[in-house]
Amino acid sequence: MEFKDLLQAVRTAKIAAAQDGGTDPRTRNVRLGIARRAQEDLLGLFNDYKNEVRRRIVFILPTGAGAAKFTELSTKEFGCFAIDAEGIYKDSIKNVNPVLFNNSPFNPSLLDTTVNYFQDVAEEIGLISYPMVIYKNSYARTLKNQQELLDVVKEAFNADIGSEIVGHYAIHKAANQGIEEEFAGKIMPVILTTDDLKLIESLEENLKVITHNIFVVDTNEDVSEKDIEKTFVKIKKTIKSIQ
Repeated sequence: MEFKDLLQAVRTAKIAAAQDGGTDPRTRNVRLGIARRAQEDLLGLFNDYKNEVRRRIVFILPTGAGAAKFTELSTKEFGCFAIDAEGIYKDSIKNVNPVLFNNSPFNPSLLDTTVNYFQDVAEEIGLISYPMVIYKNSYARTLKNQQELLDVVKEAFNADIGSEIVGHYAIHKAANQGIEEEFAGKIMPVILTTDDLKLIESLEENLKVITHNIFVVDTNEDVSEKDIEKTFVKIKKTIKSIQ
């Protein structure tokens, strides 16, 4: 089903799902049944839309002094979607008790805690199967704050699961944004934002399991709309075919 048809079906299902049963006992159960079916339909339609996003996605990873400005202008002026490339790791540690990482050692128990939270994130984004994360002695260190916990969690997750989890996370988030904004373009340009150059290097290689349309863009501090437009023209010329 084409994007535009999916979006029309979503609009229709949202209207049906939002209706209440009313007060008339003769029709209440029927109305509630229609609403429940519409809610189920919305889940299926979201997955269909998400599959289209996966097929059309183009990952863009800006680096350099102008990365933040590039992202801002790309989303505001060129219809791109911005996703935090570290979001899946941050979501996996956001509920960890600060007592466990403020001047505390990173140990197997703490890793297990973050993996348990990651399982919730993985379920949300539809990531059903992935390798087990194993504690290594190289992870042993005393953590001073949440940022240091984030750093070691990225290291551990990427070593065993692979940084391509960022791509699966981004597809899910972009699909949500796309439906909200009723995006129906032929390609879906997604800016993955991070200052972690090691992660960018890893993503450039590992996101290939999802798509070969991955572009690392080096930016200057004074990057302009004209510069970005030229970049996107080059990307469109080199992009791999999307049927």
